Amino acid sequence: MSSASMNIRIVKEDFIFKLEGNQEVSLRKEDWVAIYPPILHMDPEVYEDPKDWPFRDQLVWRSELKIVKLLLCREALKKYKVDRYVENGKKKIAFYKRGKKLKYFLMPFGSGTSKCPGRFFAVNEMKLFIILLLAYFDMEIMEEKQIGLEKNRMGLGIALPDSDISFRHKLKP
Repeated sequence: MSSASMNIRIVKEDFIFKLEGNQEVSLRKEDWVAIYPPILHMDPEVYEDPKDWPFRDQLVWRSELKIVKLLLCREALKKYKVDRYVENGKKKIAFYKRGKKLKYFLMPFGSGTSKCPGRFFAVNEMKLFIILLLAYFDMEIMEEKQIGLEKNRMGLGIALPDSDISFRHKLKP
């Protein structure tokens, strides 16, 4: 699952929005503008190699060991910054697009005053679900395959996987 919602804004005053390649769009007061954050999140100018997650193919579930091991690929770690939001041991808050610092560089829960009020609860629920899943079940992925996102719900909240993920699970003793 992935956040695929849009941020809707209403233009406060007439202005011309400049795009790449000397293109521009004239926006009038009271026009509605839809911002689609996943485009920003996958922009290689903002995030180096945004689609490359080095651990995707190295996640191995070992039920016989009663633990989950994450096997890391050295080559992937050399080319990928493991945590793109940490710089020199501190939280990174400076991301740039066309040389300008971005005010909102990560928007999984919206932005500004309309940011989701339940975002902290949602993140904690996801963490709790994963912890309980790993604590109480042994799991094994049955089929290695690329999983994409369904395109028919883009802009309407959560984008679901485009296919099922086959796995076995067993309650731990």
